[in-house]
Amino acid sequence: MMSADRFSSACLKAWGTLDFSMCKPLGLDASTWIAGVTALVGVLLFFGRNLIRLRRTTRQDSNHISATLGRSRFRNLCRSIVPLIDENYRIFFRFGPNSGQDDGLPKNVRFELRVWYQLREQIVENNARIKELLKGNFEAVPQEYHPIFLQWLNHIDAFNAHVLDPSADYREHQFPKSVSEIVTRYA
Repeated sequence: MMSADRFSSACLKAWGTLDFSMCKPLGLDASTWIAGVTALVGVLLFFGRNLIRLRRTTRQDSNHISATLGRSRFRNLCRSIVPLIDENYRIFFRFGPNSGQDDGLPKNVRFELRVWYQLREQIVENNARIKELLKGNFEAVPQEYHPIFLQWLNHIDAFNAHVLDPSADYREHQFPKSVSEIVTRYA
């Protein structure tokens, strides 16, 4: 058996001359070492390539799952909001000052508004619940709908301000009609 110093000196000379017959680490000759190193490199390449492929697939699967969960969260959000929108619609278009103007009926301006003044408090409560749901789940709203949902939040705030102070003008912040179509479609 070779001492450590003789071993390292013999192997250094072998590398310098590319004659590995003088260097026999662990008692193995050069051809055995070359075969072993070649096999090891092959195994590492195989596992490395598959690990990269696995990471890519996992990332794609993760993105798909995130997108699916996002759609699912938005669908659940819409399902929670639909009954509130439906009730607001019923109250507004049956008892509001301009009832029937958007549901195919002739415009009917109401002058007796006592029922409207009582029932609009229900719209305010429903709007508070809608606003809470939207703010708590806004990241579930698809990016393309962010502007319309922000308009909706502005409408909720403006309508509430009008209910508290009838002189507050909220004409610039009317309910965005397309939002109910979006919510109903995804619910």
